[in-house]
Amino acid sequence: MDPSENEKVASSGQVWGRQRRNIFAGYRPAVKAWTGPLPDEITGFEFFTDVPPDPGQAPAWPQWSEGRFGVIVLDPGGLVAISVILTKRHDPQ
Repeated sequence: MDPSENEKVASSGQVWGRQRRNIFAGYRPAVKAWTGPLPDEITGFEFFTDVPPDPGQAPAWPQWSEGRFGVIVLDPGGLVAISVILTKRHDPQ
């Protein structure tokens, strides 16, 4: 992750997401995360949200998709966000 993303999350109080583009590609944009703390050497952030994740996802890989309650649509079909409380920033030097 680009370290500037940490500052964007901290200043906006939102985590943004787009469509998956890998082997698990999706057709709807979604905020994607993993459950649990980040290792100290990883650039990123830890957060809490009141927005419930999509049901039926892979264990430890929550996501919040466009069209779900609490998901903010920034660009229909392209970019979504959820409001978060940032609990820890990881900015290894």
